[in-house]
Amino acid sequence: MSDDLAAIESWASVFTSKTQLISTVTKHFLMHKKAVTADIAELKADFAAEEYFKTGEEIATLATILIGPIQ
Repeated sequence: MSDDLAAIESWASVFTSKTQLISTVTKHFLMHKKAVTADIAELKADFAAEEYFKTGEEIATLATILIGPIQ
């Protein structure tokens, strides 16, 4: 198994425990509330403008903020 695949599997392990996922997302949301709120507003604007690639980038940014980066 490659190091990249192992890193992705490690990152995704948070999805195996609902309690851990909720705890992680809540903690990161409280720490970065202003950035998350701004990113959600930008995501909505991009989607409304049919900028779907940019919308996907915003979703990835939110996932990174709320779940954490892949190490």
